[in-house]
Amino acid sequence: MKTDFLTNLTQSFLDMVFPWQCLNCQKEISGQYPICPNCLSDMDTYLYHDLFCPVCLKRMPQNQIKPCNSCQNKTNLLFLKAALPYENYLVKEAIHRFKYQGIKSLSYPLAEWLLKSRDNQSKIRSSR
Repeated sequence: MKTDFLTNLTQSFLDMVFPWQCLNCQKEISGQYPICPNCLSDMDTYLYHDLFCPVCLKRMPQNQIKPCNSCQNKTNLLFLKAALPYENYLVKEAIHRFKYQGIKSLSYPLAEWLLKSRDNQSKIRSSR
C-alpha cells in the first residue's frame, strides 16, 4: 500500500515538473496518453481502407479477401490489414515508444486507430 502511494506521488510530481507533450505537435497536454485530441483526430484522414496481399504487399481490391493471383500458392494467410502508414511520424513514434519505452498509455490511441480502420473497412463492404 505504501508502494502504491509513493508511486502515485512520484508520478504526480514528475507530471507537474515534466508535463506530457504531444508526440506530434509538442503542445503541453494533460491526460492519460501523450497525443493531444487534435492530433489524434487528424489521424483519421490517414486511415487505410484497403487490405494488402501478405506476400507482395500490394493493395487488394475491396471485394477480394485472398492473396493476389500470383501469390495465392505462396502463403496460407488470406490478407494483411494495416490501420495507418508506418511512414507517418506520429504512428512510428507512438509504436516505438509503446514497444521500447513502455508507455502503456499509448495502447489507447493505437487500439483506437485499429478499431476505426476496421470499422471503415466494414462500412465500405456493407455499402456494396
